[in-house]
Amino acid sequence: MKNARLTPTARSAGAHRINVGLTLLALIFLTVMVAAAGVRASRSRASVVPRGETLAVLGVAPGSGDVATVPARRPAPVPQAPHRSR
Repeated sequence: MKNARLTPTARSAGAHRINVGLTLLALIFLTVMVAAAGVRASRSRASVVPRGETLAVLGVAPGSGDVATVPARRPAPVPQAPHRSR
């Protein structure tokens, strides 16, 4: 029974310290929650903007729309390892 040896003033000081600590912890928790709510609200406003990018935003020049004029791309050659002589 460790608490039986403490004086009433020591118990009171310990209880006060716990109360202050819990109060500060609650204050920090509420501050973080308010800040998180503020950040989340600003993200939802930005999501109202349409997500489709135009060709100009992407930096692509408009073409004539004829697929036959577009040359087919050849795959890049696979690099070969150098041959070792025995």
